[in-house]
Amino acid sequence: MAAWCGRQGRRIGSGDASVLCGPKLAGTNYSSCFDGKSTDCRDEVSDRLQLIRMDFTDCCRQNEAGVNVPKLSLSNRTYLIRKANAIRQEQQLRKAHFCAYERELRKQVELTEAQSQVLQSRLTALRDANLQIRTRTYIEQSKGLQANQNMELKQKMQDLTNTLAEQRHLYESNVKKLILIDDQKATEEAFIRERISEINKSESICRTQHEEKWVAFCEALQLGVKERQQAIDMELKDYQKRIYKEHARCRELKRIEESQFEEKERTRLASIRRLKLTRERLLENLNLKRSKITADAGTAQDRKFWEKVVDNLSQNRRDRSRIDTEQRELLGLIEDCD
Repeated sequence: MAAWCGRQGRRIGSGDASVLCGPKLAGTNYSSCFDGKSTDCRDEVSDRLQLIRMDFTDCCRQNEAGVNVPKLSLSNRTYLIRKANAIRQEQQLRKAHFCAYERELRKQVELTEAQSQVLQSRLTALRDANLQIRTRTYIEQSKGLQANQNMELKQKMQDLTNTLAEQRHLYESNVKKLILIDDQKATEEAFIRERISEINKSESICRTQHEEKWVAFCEALQLGVKERQQAIDMELKDYQKRIYKEHARCRELKRIEESQFEEKERTRLASIRRLKLTRERLLENLNLKRSKITADAGTAQDRKFWEKVVDNLSQNRRDRSRIDTEQRELLGLIEDCD
């Protein structure tokens, strides 16, 4: 069997007596050799958690100082959640790394046990064969024969014994490493659980502070909205009162204008009646004058008189047209007021 060394990136054979290293993690910035001194990852995690604690302490101080209350708490919470998720992912990768290397070592131990059993059975068979050969050699030596084959068998026996001792030593070393890995795994899991509990406590404290600050902010905002609504209601009531007063003033002005229009209309009708009477008298006088002019052929003074009469009639027509125009304008104003 062969294993990967995470630091040097080389393969170690089954017969190598050096310390086995775990498989290298892909996509991570660290790898550990299981030699009983793998504290660099724990130091790295401790440094990261120390940075998170420092950031959380700074955020708590800023929150107590009242700097950007809602936004700072939310960003702090997001930062802590991201940091905690990153540490959880790294610890999950490291745990998977431990499990893979543990399975590899267990396979090596099982294979070593199988090889040891096979070698033990071979050693037993060789011992039986050696006993038979010794018996045969003793018989042959008693007959005066040489035992060259016995020396060769002894050499093979020594080689197999050395191989078995080496395999037994490798098996014991792998068992010790497996026990060490189990201890390190338990220590790492306890360390991870402790750090995760600390992060959860920090996150719960941050969430509680954020909720309290947010509730206070919402209450203050709701109180401000209520005060603003009351102010708007007061302004609306004042505006309605002003509108009612303006409507009353407009109605009073309309009544006054209607009374003035009625007075003017009566005056105009009286003027029209007077003008009609004046016109009738003038026409009568004109007819009389015409008859007189026709009778006595008229004089220059009569012509002037009649010219003056004609001018008065034209002036009366102009006055009447002006009065009609004013009447129409007043009617239009009354309709606009309605």
